Amino acid sequence: MDGRKVNKRALEALIRSGAMDCLGPVEDDPDYSRAVMLAAMDEAIKAADQQNRNSDCGISDLFGESLADCAPEIGYGAFSDTRRLSLNERLQGEQDTLGLYFSAHPVDQYVDELEQVVGSRLNALQPSDKSQRAAGLVVGVRAIKTRRGDVMGVLSLDDNSARIDVTIFAEQFRECRDKVNKGAVVVVEGMVSEDDYTGGVKMRADSVQPLFEARQAMLKGLLIDWRGQGHGRGGLDSLSSILERYRGGTCPLKIRYSRGDAEGEVRLSDDWAVKPEDELLHLLRDAYGEDHLAMEY
Repeated sequence: MDGRKVNKRALEALIRSGAMDCLGPVEDDPDYSRAVMLAAMDEAIKAADQQNRNSDCGISDLFGESLADCAPEIGYGAFSDTRRLSLNERLQGEQDTLGLYFSAHPVDQYVDELEQVVGSRLNALQPSDKSQRAAGLVVGVRAIKTRRGDVMGVLSLDDNSARIDVTIFAEQFRECRDKVNKGAVVVVEGMVSEDDYTGGVKMRADSVQPLFEARQAMLKGLLIDWRGQGHGRGGLDSLSSILERYRGGTCPLKIRYSRGDAEGEVRLSDDWAVKPEDELLHLLRDAYGEDHLAMEY
């Protein structure tokens, strides 16, 4: 690779867009592969520059090996402890470089949780005289000035099953405007009616919440399953380090633990109640495994 033709910025964009997934350490795990390639990028560029300088000077390896072959320590193995990207980080990289979400939809990571919070997807909404709850990614925000001079909002929500416009009246729009930016996942509740313009349905919102606020209000607790993982004192220290930034919330934390003769759940004191932010959930899943963290609604 000639650094004069493909610089660091271009290489980073190629990695974040997914164009180099086939060159990563695990082709079918883009979150890990892209994280490792980004971490190894500086060393890879140095190695390529060295290889190019050797070639320009007519220097070649005695056995005809490439720099990577004769110096395996610069390969991916040196970066095996790199933290994998979250789905949000992967998709943001695609959005920044391609202008679209390519490998997944941002709502995909919340599908199981949203089943607990709202119960159904956007494509299941039907006109009704009863209030309904829905959730989705904000893909558009329009501000409309009324005849009285007030400003109301219209959100376009998408959850990878359908898209719906949600109207927010002026007073409420003033209260939530800063929380419903494009790219946010929100929970809305209101009346659903037919949309004569699109032929689908639309909603008039009575309440609008970012998913994090809805989660804080509804989540009964987080459960970490330590069974069979052999966590001792070191495990407690590691957990304490992860939780430190997120303490001071209202979400209780429990640990399911077992040993040879007993098994049970331990609820931590209120001093360890946390703010259940996306980043905390990602750190816990990364540390203990995707299937070892349960969100109890």
